[in-house]
Amino acid sequence: MTDHAPKCRTRPRVRTVVEVHELPDMKSLRQWASAHHVTVEHLGSTWEKPGEVYGARDGVQVRVCRTSQDRLPPVSWESPLEHLPTT
Repeated sequence: MTDHAPKCRTRPRVRTVVEVHELPDMKSLRQWASAHHVTVEHLGSTWEKPGEVYGARDGVQVRVCRTSQDRLPPVSWESPLEHLPTT
């Protein structure tokens, strides 16, 4: 008698591994990013205390730092032509 049941092949699990390290300050983060030829990006705000989180990524290596300063608000610009005086 032959076995006609399909053979069950198990697929290897795909794992994403990321190496995350927190650096002590923005200067260290910028130095690491410069050495790895990557840019520093704003990742968001912290909940625990007022501050911002910045990070840089090179492949699976991620470096982050928390700052105590608030992020500057976005620059807004109004054209002087939008509010011309009426004559």
